[in-house]
Amino acid sequence: MSKWVDECFLGFNILIQRFCLTQCGASFSEFMYKLQRVPLQGNSSLQSARLPLKQEMLSLVCLTLIPHVRNKLDDYLQTQSETSQLTKLFRSALFLLSLSRLVHHLLYLTNRIESHSPLLTLCGVRLTYVQDEHVNTNR
Repeated sequence: MSKWVDECFLGFNILIQRFCLTQCGASFSEFMYKLQRVPLQGNSSLQSARLPLKQEMLSLVCLTLIPHVRNKLDDYLQTQSETSQLTKLFRSALFLLSLSRLVHHLLYLTNRIESHSPLLTLCGVRLTYVQDEHVNTNR
């Protein structure tokens, strides 16, 4: 069982993130901060909490599978020798990904793109605060 713990966590994570994406239009952690994912293109008014299916599935992949594969790759690289050609290739690719993330953050800080995360841009979504109609009703 201990050798399948990562895959069990992945399955549980997929279930939770899928539920939150379909019901709230946000990941579990985004929901806790009252954030919602909305498509980059189209009308910015929040008519429904449901994302289009394409953005929902891309978001699910970016929330669950990409971090899982990245962790597995990091674990694999730690067990390999530094002189292996494959290890050098993976480390170079991870460096380029980190560099592209830095460039993306700089573009976001200068208001040239709408999303703070390259994965959100890849999914075609951005984060907004949930518009709550029932704020301050207990006066």
